[in-house]
Amino acid sequence: MTDTLATGADTLARARQVVSAHRAQQRAIAQRVQAAATDSQPGWKGQGAAAVAQVVAQWMQDSRRIDQALGVLEDGLGSTDKSYQATEEETAAAAQSIGSSTGGYHGLPS
Repeated sequence: MTDTLATGADTLARARQVVSAHRAQQRAIAQRVQAAATDSQPGWKGQGAAAVAQVVAQWMQDSRRIDQALGVLEDGLGSTDKSYQATEEETAAAAQSIGSSTGGYHGLPS
């Protein structure tokens, strides 16, 4: 993964986008593998065909697990981002409230 994620307000959203893009790429690869395997099976008989079919089936199962894991990660990043944004808003509101209540206190500006 060559994408660099810096810290900042949109870090989690960008991380989610990166995971989403990789998930889409993984799905596209899986579709191509499945299509190639399906296309090759009708004319291919014997032990070689059975072995390849078994490997493809295992690969597809692993691919589904990877997709599920990426989905969990993507959802987690999304919910964490929402929580982070809500916390940021609450903190900003609290800071403004504190700032406005210090008006005139020992010469602090309001």
